[in-house]
Amino acid sequence: MTYQEALAQEINSLPPALLPEVLDFVLFLKIKARTPDNHLSEKIRELQFQQELQALSQAYRSRLSKEGKLQQNAEEVMAALKQTREEIAANEYRQ
Repeated sequence: MTYQEALAQEINSLPPALLPEVLDFVLFLKIKARTPDNHLSEKIRELQFQQELQALSQAYRSRLSKEGKLQQNAEEVMAALKQTREEIAANEYRQ
C-alpha cells in the first residue's frame, strides 16, 4: 500500500466533523514545507512563517465563524478538543 493509499484510507475512516481540522493541519504542513532553508535568512523565514501562520489562523477563525463557534469560551473549546482526541484515539485502537 502506498502512502497516498494509506492516507486516503485513514481520511475516509474519519468522522466528517474532523475533516476541516485535518485540512487545517495539511495546510500548516504545506506552509512549513514551502519555506526554503538555504535561500533565506533565519529572520526572513521566521517572518514569512509567522505571516502564513496568521493567514491560517484567519482561515480557521473564518471557519469557526461560519460554524457559529467563534464566541466559544476556553472551557467549551477544551471540551471539544478533548472529545476530538477521544474520538481519534477510539478510532485508532479499533483497528
